[in-house]
Amino acid sequence: MGDAPRSCRKLAKALGVSRHTAWRWRMRVLASLPGDSREILGGLVEADETFQRESRKGSREWVRHLRAPQIHPAPPRLRWQDYGRKGPPQAVVRQYQMPLLGIADREGRTALLRMPDTKQPSIEAALLPRIAPDVFLLSDGAPQYGAIAKAAGLGYWMLVAGRRSRITPATYHLNTVNGLHARWKTFRRPFCGPATKNLDGYARWMLARAEGYLPAFRRLLG
Repeated sequence: MGDAPRSCRKLAKALGVSRHTAWRWRMRVLASLPGDSREILGGLVEADETFQRESRKGSREWVRHLRAPQIHPAPPRLRWQDYGRKGPPQAVVRQYQMPLLGIADREGRTALLRMPDTKQPSIEAALLPRIAPDVFLLSDGAPQYGAIAKAAGLGYWMLVAGRRSRITPATYHLNTVNGLHARWKTFRRPFCGPATKNLDGYARWMLARAEGYLPAFRRLLG
């Protein structure tokens, strides 16, 4: 796994380069890193979504607006820090939550995919290309997954609120995908929330760290 990931400021200080240099090289690597190997998941497959607040870190929207409001309209929301100690209203929080679909099977194959929303077509478009046609799907109580499984002819079991009941087989759980979500939340912490536009690259980085850097960089160089 190597060292824990660092922010660009800390990495630049450790390497003796500017933070802009560290940032540019990070973006180049993330754009090329094939951490998402697009393996097809099979067997028992767990699927569930997690959420991350939308981030426009690095955006110049407000700078441009304040400099020339007649040309650049105001962004649709304030910067998160501008909402003060009480934080933004819950309506704003809900509107700007970015869903990520976590998928995991019992062989250790995983995927973490950004989605525009949690509606059935969005989940279906992210999920079905990544799983074999004969998987047994496990999910929480969201009705979208049951509808997707029925339409695709998949075996399906719903764990209401992610919990097993007395009649639920011991092998039916969401521990693997919940572990994937927990790893993501720990991984992203040093970056104080990656910008949404770079989210896919950071997800590829996390998955590459999980399998070890050597296989990932062999694919990158090969």
